[in-house]
Amino acid sequence: MTKKQIGIIVSALALLSFGWLFANQAATPAKPAEPVKAVEPVKAEPAKVAEPVKAVEPAKAADVETPEMAAKRLSAEDTIAGMVEAAKRGVKPTRANIEETVHKAALLVEKEGAACFPKFKGKNSEFIQGNAAYIYIVDMQGNMIMHPVLYKMEGTNVLHLRDKKGKPIISPVMAIAKKGKGWYSYWWPKPNATEPEEKFVYVEGAKMPDGSLVAVASGSYDI
Repeated sequence: MTKKQIGIIVSALALLSFGWLFANQAATPAKPAEPVKAVEPVKAEPAKVAEPVKAVEPAKAADVETPEMAAKRLSAEDTIAGMVEAAKRGVKPTRANIEETVHKAALLVEKEGAACFPKFKGKNSEFIQGNAAYIYIVDMQGNMIMHPVLYKMEGTNVLHLRDKKGKPIISPVMAIAKKGKGWYSYWWPKPNATEPEEKFVYVEGAKMPDGSLVAVASGSYDI
């Protein structure tokens, strides 16, 4: 055989070997791809409900004593102390001296108006007597414009007040002031007491400097 013939045979054998190898690889089944595992969704934790913020309650107005109210309270305490001292000295009011005291107070109100109100307060006031005798003043709308003991009533309307027996207190006082002067009685507790007793009150009408009419009153028990 010639070299040329031998080369052709070698080339043919190489082609046959390559073809068999390719066919063998193609026949081998490919391994199936592993399925992709689905990524599990992250479980969302339930949102925590925020606790409501507790509001800070503002201080009630009634719980806060203003300097003005503190001064009135001290004055009322001083007035009560004056009545106690007067009682210890045996200064017991009578109908005659109550009438005299109210008339004197009415003249002062007509002359000085509200400027004289401090003169009716405190233990050194000449208008304070024992046995709960003090001056108080009401206008014709039923407003308590001056009270030396029940200071929280000042500036408030007290026309609705009635005693333990249901008897009106303020409207008859106003009616007497409109007529001029006179006596009236109602049941009212003494200072620092809870049980009411019959209180006899003398009332006299007086005109403030602005012309408005007010009732000037004072009273006591057991007279």
